[in-house]
Amino acid sequence: MKHLLFLMLAPFMCLSCGNKGHKDLQTAYSMNLDTALQLLPEITDVECIPLETNDASLIADIDKVLYCNKTFYVFDKVGKKVLLFDRQGNFLKSIHKIGQGPGEYSEPCDMDVDGEGNIYLADWATQSIIMYRSGDENNYEVNRIGAYFLDFAVVGNSVYLGLVYQEGEARQNLVVWSKEKEKTMVLKNNLLLEGNKLPYRAKHYIFRSDDKVYYYERFNSYIYRLEEGKADSCISFSSKKIPTEEEVKLWAQSDPEEQIQKSFQYIADVSACYETDDCIFIVFQSIPASYGMIDKKSGMKYYVSSKDVASIPAMGVCAIAEQSFVSYFNPADKKAEKVLHAISDTKKVEKLRALPEDANPVLLLFKFKNRE
Repeated sequence: MKHLLFLMLAPFMCLSCGNKGHKDLQTAYSMNLDTALQLLPEITDVECIPLETNDASLIADIDKVLYCNKTFYVFDKVGKKVLLFDRQGNFLKSIHKIGQGPGEYSEPCDMDVDGEGNIYLADWATQSIIMYRSGDENNYEVNRIGAYFLDFAVVGNSVYLGLVYQEGEARQNLVVWSKEKEKTMVLKNNLLLEGNKLPYRAKHYIFRSDDKVYYYERFNSYIYRLEEGKADSCISFSSKKIPTEEEVKLWAQSDPEEQIQKSFQYIADVSACYETDDCIFIVFQSIPASYGMIDKKSGMKYYVSSKDVASIPAMGVCAIAEQSFVSYFNPADKKAEKVLHAISDTKKVEKLRALPEDANPVLLLFKFKNRE
């Protein structure tokens, strides 16, 4: 049931960049994708980290990566587990507690990690979030949310829930749940509740960069910063490729073939928004995907098709670690060879090429060269 729902477009509040309801929102950053520089700055400080492969550490599919206290946390939704690796990619341990007993889960749908290294797993089946305390997964706490949701992030004493379902439909885009009061407050409601079946183009709509947490609402031209109990507009973008509310309605009502054709015409999603001290990197989902970058120091804005950036894997960015952006690729991926060209250490490249095809993914860390 969950997988079926995930393939359906959640009813949403459709907003174009000219929508009156958001026209006067103040944002810290704004960019016009149609006039931004059609390239990215040079990539630098490239580092590849093969994740150790053994019987206990096998990864079926990476759904999310977080980095905290020199540890990579990898959420494998298919394998229903969280795997921990150190800064060098050595396997540390995993949380794999499938079942219906105390501290167990059956359908994990998302993960978060706080600054202390406590691990949070959302269980779709029980409508709850389990917190496993840092260093001891047998010491846990269960938060009964009482709603189905696809995304979440813990910020202080608040838990933000994205795409909240009731009676089989997404009724709210964003809800905040207070751990102290055990009550929810709706921050963003969906206005269109019927008939939308456009597929999702993003795994998640809540993105964590250390203590900065961002949220994107589909077909909106704003990205919001989530802070204790509220969501403030932070980044705005404009483009002719952002569909209006009426265009989205027509798109959703068209036949499957026409829907695919319009996927080349419109930006359907933002699948990543991550921030370092120097810049903000955004992945826009059209066909093909595109990358946007804001240089926070120079104010320069960049926007380029992913097919023109061979040194970054097609999925873009999935996390940050120590002021580097994090992506990943599989050793068996033939396109990985283009990524390896960005690495200057020839011995390291040869080791990467020698990895077996069934090895775990390789994390790719990189920065952008500062514009003088």
